[in-house]
Amino acid sequence: MPQRGIYLVTVLLVDDDPAVREVLRDLVPLCGEQFQVVGEAGDGLQAVEMAMALKPDVILMDVRMPRLDGIGATRRLKQELGCPSAIVMFSSFPWPELEAAAKEAGAVHHLCKPFEMEELKAVLAEAVGCED
Repeated sequence: MPQRGIYLVTVLLVDDDPAVREVLRDLVPLCGEQFQVVGEAGDGLQAVEMAMALKPDVILMDVRMPRLDGIGATRRLKQELGCPSAIVMFSSFPWPELEAAAKEAGAVHHLCKPFEMEELKAVLAEAVGCED
């Protein structure tokens, strides 16, 4: 539980692999006591629904998922629905064109798996505009 006076940063986790969501669920709170996981989605369509209902500060979203991929979900959230959440995308592919597509869709950052704890911490802080 965060100390009094600490602003909570809510995070939605989106990945079709439950094991990846579990790892992220464990890692996010280690990035700082202000970070709190408020929901998890297993595909892009579920992510859109949950993001609009929960209104998280940050969405950590995989690129490759069934029904609606992360790029499509990000595009729908940012360009069609005006979702204010900062979206950080991640994938196993270090392709510049994938990073460009993520940014064009509205993501603030693209992480390449596997990523280090310190990298996730820095990206989360940057996504919500705070520094250590």
